[in-house]
Amino acid sequence: MSEPCDFGAQAMETTLPTRNEEIVARYAEPLRELGTLKYDRNAPDLLLPASKEEIRAALSASEIPGKERLLQTLDAFDSRPSTLQLFCARLVLKPGVTAFAYAVAVTVAGGASWKWVLSAALAFIGGFFATAPQLILLDPLRRFGLSDRVDRLGRVRRHMMWLGLALAEMVSVGCWGAIWFRMVIYSGFYGLYFSAFSQFSLLGLAQAALALVMGWIFSKQFNAMFSSW
Repeated sequence: MSEPCDFGAQAMETTLPTRNEEIVARYAEPLRELGTLKYDRNAPDLLLPASKEEIRAALSASEIPGKERLLQTLDAFDSRPSTLQLFCARLVLKPGVTAFAYAVAVTVAGGASWKWVLSAALAFIGGFFATAPQLILLDPLRRFGLSDRVDRLGRVRRHMMWLGLALAEMVSVGCWGAIWFRMVIYSGFYGLYFSAFSQFSLLGLAQAALALVMGWIFSKQFNAMFSSW
C-alpha cells in the first residue's frame, strides 16, 4: 500500500514545480510588453495568465533571480474595472494620435483628401469599440459583470453583438491599414525614390524620412493594440 502513496507524492512533487515555472514564464510576457509600451498607470490584471495570488505563490516558490523585483511589479496590476477602460483608451490612443497627426499633415500640407482625417477618426473609434468589450467579455474570472449579462441574452442578440464587434474590428483594421500603407509605402519609400531620383529635393527627402519614422512608431503602436484583440 505504501508504493502507490509514494508514487502519488512523487507525482505531486513533479507537477507543482512545473506548474510554477509555467506561470512564471507566462507572467514574464506581459511584463515585457509593459516595459516596451511604457505604461504610466496601473495595468489591468486581466493581462495576467493566472490570479495574482497564484502568481505570487509561484514566484515565492521559484528560485529565479530578481524574484523580489517581480513580486513588487505584480502589485502594479489592478483589478478595478476602470483600470481596464483606461488601459484600452491608452492602447488605442497612441496609434490614433499618430495616424491623426499624419492625416492632418497630408491633408493640410500635402493636399490629400479630407477622407484621410475621417479614416483616422473611424480607426480610433472602431479600435476602442473592438478592444474594450472583447477584453471584458473574454475575462476568465468574470470580474466585470458584462460577460454575465451577455450570457443572459438570447442567442440572436449574442450573435448580433459579436457581429457588431467584428464589424468594428474590420473597419478599424481597414482604416489603420490604409493609413499605414500611405504613410510607409507612398509617403515613405516612394517619397524617397521620387525626391532622390525623379525630382531631387532635400525637403522631399526629409519629409519621406519623417514619414518612415512615423510609420515605424505607428507599426509598434498598432502591433501592441492588435495583440490585445
